[in-house]
Amino acid sequence: MSEADFRPPRDMKDAAGRVPDGTIIGGKYEILGYVAAGGMGFIYQSRDLTTNQVVAVKLMREQLRRDQLAEKRFIREAQTVSRLDHPNTIKLLDFGANEADGLLYIAMEWLEGMDLAEILFTKGALSVLETGKVATQVAQALAEAHLKGIVHRDLKPENIFIVDDGSDVGVVKVLDFGIAKIVIGPAETQITRIGMVCGTPEFMAPEQARGEELDGRADIYALGCVIYTILANQVPFTSDNPVGIVMKHQLEPFPELPPHVPDSLKAIVAKATQKAKKDRYKSAQLMADALESFVRTHTPIKGVIEEATVVDLRISDLPGMGEDAGLLPSPSRIELNSGIESNVAVTARMAAPKHVASATSMIPQTQASKPGRTSRSKLYLLIAAIAAVISLILLLVLGLELLNKPKLEAKDETTAETVPAGPTTDEPEVVDPIVTDLGSLSIETVPAGATIIDANGLVLGTTPYEVTLDEALDEVYTFTLEGYQPVKRVIQVAPGEMKLETVALVRKDTVSCLFETVPPGATLSGEEGNELGVSPVELEVPLRSELKLIATMEGYKPLRAKLIGRDNCSMKVSLRAEE
Repeated sequence: MSEADFRPPRDMKDAAGRVPDGTIIGGKYEILGYVAAGGMGFIYQSRDLTTNQVVAVKLMREQLRRDQLAEKRFIREAQTVSRLDHPNTIKLLDFGANEADGLLYIAMEWLEGMDLAEILFTKGALSVLETGKVATQVAQALAEAHLKGIVHRDLKPENIFIVDDGSDVGVVKVLDFGIAKIVIGPAETQITRIGMVCGTPEFMAPEQARGEELDGRADIYALGCVIYTILANQVPFTSDNPVGIVMKHQLEPFPELPPHVPDSLKAIVAKATQKAKKDRYKSAQLMADALESFVRTHTPIKGVIEEATVVDLRISDLPGMGEDAGLLPSPSRIELNSGIESNVAVTARMAAPKHVASATSMIPQTQASKPGRTSRSKLYLLIAAIAAVISLILLLVLGLELLNKPKLEAKDETTAETVPAGPTTDEPEVVDPIVTDLGSLSIETVPAGATIIDANGLVLGTTPYEVTLDEALDEVYTFTLEGYQPVKRVIQVAPGEMKLETVALVRKDTVSCLFETVPPGATLSGEEGNELGVSPVELEVPLRSELKLIATMEGYKPLRAKLIGRDNCSMKVSLRAEE
């Protein structure tokens, strides 16, 4: 891998920081055009000058070059993807850095198609079968990552790309392992720690929002949320702010899927989205197996009659087998229903005589031309004909029983999906665009362990703390830690910015000490005679200093005491009655 890289001069970049077409990256990739932007960098369509292949190049944002945390994450994304070799995972080709200025890049395979978020926005919810096929491929990609000790931590529709290969749903590619966590290996190589939060609130497992240690079951929860989003064309929980969404994931029951979704798929989503990770699928492979089974049982079998079918056989059309032969009543109808949910019915009708000129061709000519045939021969032929009809019925029923839901139901589902809930209009449905340019905020305090409180008094967590942002942030946060003065800080984060905020806490000059007397109600005063209050009372004592006081109460002897200023200090004394 070449370490040579070319970064154009600052004035060669546009106002947004993008490099122009024709720029050579790493000495080997020519920029053909801008594609998209993310929190970490820009994506460009590029050409490999060595192979003449079209590739995708991800170039780290220039303003992040001096951000050590961002640089580590960018490098980790390259290292993480390089360990994966699944057909449903984006394939990494190369990565490098410029020795002069440290601008990092990743070269990946070029994909033709759309991400799942774009598909949902432009085309609406997918069918049940399409959803099962997409989710199966995602689960299989996660299974390989988990086996190699990698947790994605930010699975969402934007990170699921559908390659158009001409098939009904295409090939799925899981993207963006930028905040993936490698859970196997030395602890010092891990960028994130317990207490730090990464991910997108709409798809975040409860334990992930709490900053707990994660495993592959966090991705399983996210995949359950993605399946819900595909089928309902909306995220499971919404709120005015990310914290509200996170709290709903932890406290509220997971919402019901639309009525047209089969119970078997509802059960898969329900198991994947259990609040407690011990109740979810134990592995992504088990979830993939369940999804694959669902797809298999809901895929119509080719060659089986897919529409409601009626088979009419007029036995009376056969010579000598009508009502006049004395074998069948007139009219007579036998109806056999397969009982399958598709309501496919196979019916045999035995009707009154109807003379058809070609009917004689249905039996051997040698028999039809003999006038001396007995009624017994006619009966044998009748039994044979009925046996043929029954055999046909049994074959149809056997084939249909291989399906849990025939294609007729799939058509009903498609109709149900496309019928709007409210009055129809000629105007297209307006769906809020899904933001792809996410930022993040990482907060550290010195010392760590401070409680973070927002402007509404809501406790967000303790430091170190990290959250993914889908919009600009301008908030006031208060940091509290026992023994330290509270600190208020205005934190601003621009859209797509990866910000690290460090807050230094200052120890208090005084500490609160509880002073009690038995009995209560004594008046407390300092050595100088200044009144301090009536017991029980909390007194502010200089840190690592002493406060001398006198407790007086009618009928009791004065009592002198001394409080030492330290954390969790308190004192309880008994007063002696006067003689």
